[in-house]
Amino acid sequence: MEKYGYIGAEGRKHRILRMGPALPEGVLSEITRELGTMLAAGVPLSKALLVFSDKEQAKPAVRKAFRKVYSLVCQGMSLWQAMEEQSPAFPPVMIQCVRAAEQSGCLGQTLLELSEDYRREHELKSQMRAALLYPKILMVLLAGMLWLMVYIILPQFAPLFSYMEELPWPTKILYGLTDGIRRCWPMLIAAVFAAVILERTAGRMGWIGLQRDRIRLKIPILGPLRKMICTARFARVLCSLYEAGIPLPEALRIAGGAAGNAWLERKAQETAYLVEQGFRLSDALEQETVFLKKLIFIVQAGEESGQLSPMLRSASQSMEYDGRQALRRLASYLEPGMILVMAVLIGFVMAAVLMPVYASYEGIGQMIY
Repeated sequence: MEKYGYIGAEGRKHRILRMGPALPEGVLSEITRELGTMLAAGVPLSKALLVFSDKEQAKPAVRKAFRKVYSLVCQGMSLWQAMEEQSPAFPPVMIQCVRAAEQSGCLGQTLLELSEDYRREHELKSQMRAALLYPKILMVLLAGMLWLMVYIILPQFAPLFSYMEELPWPTKILYGLTDGIRRCWPMLIAAVFAAVILERTAGRMGWIGLQRDRIRLKIPILGPLRKMICTARFARVLCSLYEAGIPLPEALRIAGGAAGNAWLERKAQETAYLVEQGFRLSDALEQETVFLKKLIFIVQAGEESGQLSPMLRSASQSMEYDGRQALRRLASYLEPGMILVMAVLIGFVMAAVLMPVYASYEGIGQMIY
């Protein structure tokens, strides 16, 4: 399957082939660190690539990619072109940084810096998954509890409740919900599957994916957190590309694509256009309201002091720290919140089941006495 890739230095779109899955950030951090260390120690590039292509500890996808890169480099192709041939195994950010580093002669140092960037990205994603793991487990338990209520608990009490003239209102609500679930469960499952498929494929639907990501940035609580993480990723990638010598407009376009949000990518492309028209980066960013004010202020300070690259690095690290703290706070709120929801639901079910039982016992007692 073919896919159009990133915009190159000449302004044209490179037509690339999907050769396999993209390598995860943890793997990219490891291979760039080891490759950069070998090159910095004076090991020839072909020898370093050969080591990776035969490394037993490496995953098969890594060995396969590096065998092809090694073969192409031995045929006279530059490293960045050989990596581009294996897209999307190697991301556009890495390819462009390697391209600039080969031209400037500092490939080893650039790879070590990329290793640090991918390490931070891997840690951030790991923290996001860890923060959401416990709420996901509680959601599964909640779904199991609802299934138990609908198909196990209530049917056991149905014969007893059928003899009662009037049921308490919690029991009526519970029966109404369970009856609705029994009748509509195929539609509910179909709706869940449709929502999951739409979420997975919306990114390939152009305008739909764009609007989905725009709405994501406006969701209460989660929206600001997502914007902070995407902006931090955008600033970090922009800094890496800018330090590697990539022209600022092109670096903005590539960094926007690596931010992980289609709406932010669109705004980054518009920012790049404004920079090409002569705007300062801080002024261009200020025109697009999607970017955090913190990034704009830091970029403005970097432009005024002539230290744009260090200030971008500082901005990305600061926002990554803020994002990690926000993730911890979100996890600390979600866990007790989910437990409270489960406690309320369990209490409601217990009340709905026990209230008519106690009522029937009272009725029997009155008949006896």
